Amino acid sequence: MFLDHTIIGVGQGNFPWVVGEYEPPNIGTYWHSHAGRICHSLYFTLIPELGLVGILLFSGMLYYSYKDLKWILKKERKFLLKQNQSKEIIQQLHKIKFIIFGITGAMLGYLVSGAFLSVLYYPHFWLLISLCVALRNIEQNQIINSNLFS
Repeated sequence: MFLDHTIIGVGQGNFPWVVGEYEPPNIGTYWHSHAGRICHSLYFTLIPELGLVGILLFSGMLYYSYKDLKWILKKERKFLLKQNQSKEIIQQLHKIKFIIFGITGAMLGYLVSGAFLSVLYYPHFWLLISLCVALRNIEQNQIINSNLFS
């Protein structure tokens, strides 16, 4: 299916309706058609439905979210190395670090379980990506407004 529709795929949500065309023509006694059924894998749903464009966009969102989280941790470490920091600010920075670890762990759990579940269009991925973007924007605004991390 991917080889026939390499660039943009068969379209979002169209895997169940197209998979019947790719089954062997003579279905035997022990074989039943998979037409109309979902593919129980995030990756085997993503690849044929969204094609190369979808793969690049999905991978890009993962990459830039991870990059943003690393950037925030780097800025936090740099700030913690400065002298005479109040205990409250240090505690807030540790909370941010634990939020980042939580987001990273949740994303890894989503990606691993996605190998066996069709979770591509569930809101979990999109919520985790939006948390990464929001956290990056909050940190960037704090840097601009207070020069806290410079």
